[in-house]
Amino acid sequence: MINNKEDIIKILRLANEFENNIISIGMGDKGKITRILSPLFGSVVSYASFKNKSSAPGQIDIEELKETINILKKYL
Repeated sequence: MINNKEDIIKILRLANEFENNIISIGMGDKGKITRILSPLFGSVVSYASFKNKSSAPGQIDIEELKETINILKKYL
């Protein structure tokens, strides 16, 4: 569960350190940013909801997540 900025940084550092060998996701509303950024830092996958029917706190709809990640990839 993500409670603060430091938790977000820890998740992203793990994704970066173990690039392509880890799934790193922060839970909860504050963890949403990790679902977007972790794949860009090296997390193998992210989890999303389908048609906004989430199964865990902080999940983003799959279409919104894909679109957001694709936009960010253009700048990295």
